[in-house]
Amino acid sequence: MTLIFSESFETDGNGSRYFTSLPEFSDGGTDFFLRTDGSNISASYQVTDADGSFLFAAQDIDGEGAPSMQTLLFSGIDIAGFINLTFSALLAEEDATDGEEDWDDTDFLLVEYQIDGGGFQPVLAIAEIDDGDSFN
Repeated sequence: MTLIFSESFETDGNGSRYFTSLPEFSDGGTDFFLRTDGSNISASYQVTDADGSFLFAAQDIDGEGAPSMQTLLFSGIDIAGFINLTFSALLAEEDATDGEEDWDDTDFLLVEYQIDGGGFQPVLAIAEIDDGDSFN
């Protein structure tokens, strides 16, 4: 198997290897959308088994006045000559200490791809809606 693309976030690639829909931010606590090693976000946010020291994390992204929908984009990945491609990602969801998980009823994660300027197509969708509860 040939690896076509990999991103571990070990070095800052915003603006070159990946692009965010707004500047990365953190309030130093529980509102953030950024590449982090955990030193600039709440110590209560813990991720285990990450691929290296850094990762891209998001939590309460509209808590600091940013829009509730954000984008992390990878572009320019050359797949010419390849067939039967496989998508693989290492994703994590924090376990809340109170067991509530704290996904708002409108929260979701959507991974999409676009080839040669065609329309975006979904690869993976995570939506934590639980019968209209305020939190899931």
